[in-house]
Amino acid sequence: MGVSRQTGFSNEDIKERIMTEPNRGGSGSGGHCICLTCSTKVVHQPGVPCKTTKCPTCGAAMLREGSAHHQAFLDRQKTKEGR
Repeated sequence: MGVSRQTGFSNEDIKERIMTEPNRGGSGSGGHCICLTCSTKVVHQPGVPCKTTKCPTCGAAMLREGSAHHQAFLDRQKTKEGR
């Protein structure tokens, strides 16, 4: 079991981190981008972050449907409705 010169971690350590840490990269190639202003959904384009996509209906920035930011928005909406 060797240790990587670049990271200082063994291959087993790296495998363990991959299996236990949350995904820090993109959300994959599928899915949709959603506008939080007007609720328009468009198909996500691979390699293009949703946050750089402008809504075709109202021009606002979009978010990846199901992302942590989208979930936080939905949670805030539920809190507002519950008041």
